[in-house]
Amino acid sequence: MRELQEDANQGPSIAIRGQITDGAMPAVRVGGKLKIRESDLPPLAMPVIASRPDEQVEEQVKDDLNALVANLVAS
Repeated sequence: MRELQEDANQGPSIAIRGQITDGAMPAVRVGGKLKIRESDLPPLAMPVIASRPDEQVEEQVKDDLNALVANLVAS
């Protein structure tokens, strides 16, 4: 539990135990200690997909590339 709190930044142990009790985070008891697979940890961040029309995305990409080229040429 201490490793999850410190290394994986998964919150206080009571929150982690609550997730285990609720079944949201699978765990097994080995030698008196709770063990959780790293692959079973919930992600700390989730990617967000922008929902814009394709034309707006293409224009934004073009603008970003043009700005990058301008910065490279200027330097």
